[in-house]
Amino acid sequence: MIEGKWRDLLFSTVILTGVSLGLSTNHTAHAAATTSPQTATQTQSSDDPSNISTTAPDTGKVAPATPNGTANPSPSADSVQDTTVTAADQTEQPATNEEAATNVATTPATDPAPADKIVSTSTPTASVATATTPTTVPDVQPGDDFGDTHQVAVTNVKDYEATSNQAINWHNYHYIAAAGLAEDSPLGYQVNKFAATYKAATGNELQVLTTAATGLDGIIQLNAADQNVQNDEGYTIKIATDSMAINARTAQGAFYALTTLSQMVQSGQALPEGIITDAPEVGLREVSVDCGRKYYSKQWFLDLIDEMAASKANDLTMHFSDIKGFMLESKVHPEIMSPEYLTQDEVKEIVAYAKLNFITVTPELDMPGHLGQVLKSHPEFKLVDKSSIPAFANYLDVTNPDAVDFMKSLIDEFAAVFGDSSPYFNIGGDEFLQNDFSTATMKRSFPKLYNSAVAKYGDQANGVEAFYDFLNTMDEYVQSKGYATMIFHDRIYRSDDSSLVGLNKDMAVKYWTHCRTPMPTLQTIIDEGHKIVNYDDGYLYYVLGENAGYTYPKADKIYNGWDNGVFAGVQGDGKIDGKSFTQTIDHTKLTDQFLGSAISIWSDNYDAQTEDEVARDFAAPFRAFAQKAWSVDDSISFDDFAAFKFRVDATSITAADLDKVAWNPAITKTSMGDGVSVEASEYYDNTKQTVAPAATAKDTGEQTLLTEGENVTLGSGDVVTMPTVARLTQQETAKADASSSTNTNMGNAQHKDTREYPQTGDSDEPGVLVTILGALTTLLAVFGLSITSKRNV
Repeated sequence: MIEGKWRDLLFSTVILTGVSLGLSTNHTAHAAATTSPQTATQTQSSDDPSNISTTAPDTGKVAPATPNGTANPSPSADSVQDTTVTAADQTEQPATNEEAATNVATTPATDPAPADKIVSTSTPTASVATATTPTTVPDVQPGDDFGDTHQVAVTNVKDYEATSNQAINWHNYHYIAAAGLAEDSPLGYQVNKFAATYKAATGNELQVLTTAATGLDGIIQLNAADQNVQNDEGYTIKIATDSMAINARTAQGAFYALTTLSQMVQSGQALPEGIITDAPEVGLREVSVDCGRKYYSKQWFLDLIDEMAASKANDLTMHFSDIKGFMLESKVHPEIMSPEYLTQDEVKEIVAYAKLNFITVTPELDMPGHLGQVLKSHPEFKLVDKSSIPAFANYLDVTNPDAVDFMKSLIDEFAAVFGDSSPYFNIGGDEFLQNDFSTATMKRSFPKLYNSAVAKYGDQANGVEAFYDFLNTMDEYVQSKGYATMIFHDRIYRSDDSSLVGLNKDMAVKYWTHCRTPMPTLQTIIDEGHKIVNYDDGYLYYVLGENAGYTYPKADKIYNGWDNGVFAGVQGDGKIDGKSFTQTIDHTKLTDQFLGSAISIWSDNYDAQTEDEVARDFAAPFRAFAQKAWSVDDSISFDDFAAFKFRVDATSITAADLDKVAWNPAITKTSMGDGVSVEASEYYDNTKQTVAPAATAKDTGEQTLLTEGENVTLGSGDVVTMPTVARLTQQETAKADASSSTNTNMGNAQHKDTREYPQTGDSDEPGVLVTILGALTTLLAVFGLSITSKRNV
């Protein structure tokens, strides 16, 4: 397979040794045929069309550089309050993407900063399953929660109750059984990938069974429709000596169980037999990428999806349009595109691969602000000033029916491209107009909006009504395409907003900042009844070039100071009555109104880093975010969290490896004379004294082939249990047991044993006697008779 950028980088000891599953199928890297665009590099506010310098992007590869960012000034873990939106003095966070850095007041973080990267310095071994694998786990007692003291997966499990101190022996499992599982389904793909990874890590083959499998040892039973599991993404894993049971409510939950199990088998740790119970704290765990201002290749996105899957993140949002770029192919309006872009076919490939990894892909087409690239080609749709001049480069005239129809046509096109990839379509709504929604300002600065609102709603209108009407109209249109609408919060429910029009309550709201006093508080959005996403810019904004006062986020700061209930603080120029305060919700008491959390990459200064450098430096903060978004376990230190790694780094899992996984091999329970069952299509290696699949078997003196439908009787009378089968040597006789009540037929014909068994050991009997006895046995079997012959030693 192609060694993707993300996986290669994260396997290095500088960043995140072993975070990637490394299991993606072969992807074809995007090769842009067009020249790189000359686009504007922001030197002031994202929303300010003035003071823009134009530079050409760096199209070459550069050597990885150490990130120059410092820790985001964010509240320490100890300062986070578990109350809903309460006032208290709080360290100020950086200015937002729309504000100049001059208004930023920062205070050094109070929590320790052991590292800004997740670092592992130990050398990975070749295989987790070796001759020295311990048989017990020290200092573990039945009933202990092993997950409270050990990181056992990239995103650690909530509960891991040890049932004994017996260590898991990964050689004991030979099948994964999931009744009715379709190989071409997303879960089928993941089961296949798990089996290939298992083989690479242990040397053991896992064969996949999709019909009822009972009475076989070494089975991992997979049930993806267990309604006793309460969370749609939750699962349990019950691990015994020679069997496992995975139970999940949905295929997605089963996938997360396989992800955990895959990382456990590769971790190299001595892990106890026990019961894992796991589920995410929130339903949305999003990575948002600004691919409107910076081109990221298809391969980059595919590698990111691998990393997201390894950390159980479940939504990729593609922000493909902004002030300085539109980097997704439009066949309806090609004039709006940047010179470099993702094709629609490439986006469909990204969506398809994300589906295989149970990740939704949400389109984000920001409007009516952030439309600079679009409006360059359509100045007739720009909002005009008091002189009727289209002076606002980034603002759509929401009162122009043709402009509204134009945006609807873009929704039409990209709804078809993204299809059912996500339940949501984000229309932005942020940073439209200025930071003053008072009637006087609206009348003076945006007379067309003001006059339109007054004409429709009367003299008490202040112009914001036109903006709200647009959002409501687009919300209804998005819903007609099968999506729910998502928007940002900074231009709605402001304290200086006296709009006579309300907003549709069905729009979900991303809460990202309170950098200006009139912006709504978190409590305001809650009280208005909107569903909420935590989009905290203080901890979770990765802004290229550290524009607008931001610094690159740090993994330890996120891990030690943030959780799903920690939102952007009220601070800086956003103080209310001169006071700063945190905005928090007890993360253990989140309701259905709270959708989840997101970490985002914003490409303000698109040429500040190459896509490889973004992948490298984003990896550690992303992993910390993914852990805290999934669940919080304060007993695992950041150092222990960061030290976790898993293997298969020395092994490339290729599409050919996936093809080698056996699905529904011909496995027939066969009766042995003492009633013990063995499995057909297996062979016994006389030298290694092990059983293995028959794919590479040879019927020689070293290997004894057990063929399909064959009934085997051990003349010695030894009682054995699969997968250990007694040697078939000169001291034992194997024959067809045609009269057995448990005889297995292959069609209507009896299987005949016509093999010559090897002469080994001391014996006075000549080899020809064995041949004659074998022939006699076969002849009797044809007539439905059987004999049992014991041979003297």
